[in-house]
Amino acid sequence: MSRLIEATEALAIIRAALNEHGPTPPTSAANLSLDRKEISMMAAIFQPRDRDRMYVADKRHIAALADAIGKNANKPRYLDRIVVWWGGDRWYVIDGHHRLDAYATRAVREAIPCHAFSGTLDDAMAFSGLANSKDRLPMSKTDKLNYAWRLELLTDLSKVKIAQASSCATRTVANMRTVKAALLSNPENSIADLLEQGWKRCDAMARGVTFDTSNYDHEAEVSRRAAIYRDRLYKALGNKPHTDPEAFALALLRSDEQLPSSLMQTAAWRDAFHDVVIALRDEQVAEVSSVAAAYLDGAAKHDDY
Repeated sequence: MSRLIEATEALAIIRAALNEHGPTPPTSAANLSLDRKEISMMAAIFQPRDRDRMYVADKRHIAALADAIGKNANKPRYLDRIVVWWGGDRWYVIDGHHRLDAYATRAVREAIPCHAFSGTLDDAMAFSGLANSKDRLPMSKTDKLNYAWRLELLTDLSKVKIAQASSCATRTVANMRTVKAALLSNPENSIADLLEQGWKRCDAMARGVTFDTSNYDHEAEVSRRAAIYRDRLYKALGNKPHTDPEAFALALLRSDEQLPSSLMQTAAWRDAFHDVVIALRDEQVAEVSSVAAAYLDGAAKHDDY
């Protein structure tokens, strides 16, 4: 499954497979080796982190894991076992997404060491959150809250189990349960809507906080954040970006190889690039005009002579 799907659709797919094929895996072995094509990802269900927001950290983590694997795809140094769960018709990775990406980076496609998790779909989702909260790449507070909210909306797990899986307080999960009941009492709200909104916004909605966007000034808000980033950059680097632009540009590229492309798609950089191109063109035109004028002037003097 290569396309990204939403949590409710993902859950429906897995439940349908379990209903049709049953939950019994093709092997009872706890430890097994699987080829890459036998392992599926369902990030909407089994990945607690927001991987778009954590893109740079993810890339660095995957690169470090790939280095540990080595460059010989035929004789890789295997990492800790990836934890997989049988979802009726396929194995899903529930802990080890970065390790799986690292194997792909090194073109390791066969005999990947795995451990089969035994339990229900709800149990697998809870284990995924618990395992990720203990991983070397830490989950942010927002990720933990949103994952707890996801478990509350999509599973029948107890408050204690959700709290353990997400590393949130039990009283926080209890509050989520109250908020869910309040919001779903409105027929205009659905589980999918609440998932899309995220915990913080749903909590605010339940408390009667309204989101009036009629006076929202997007450009002013972007400008406000830009001023904060500018001040932080200056505090950290001073005028180094101006005095050493080559190294600064390389540092940005090394931090995230997709950053140049992302920056060039922003309005600010498009406008700046346009201005630079116009300025260079004007300089070239002026230079050509100057050369032409000098040539014509010289030719005129030669004719006079």
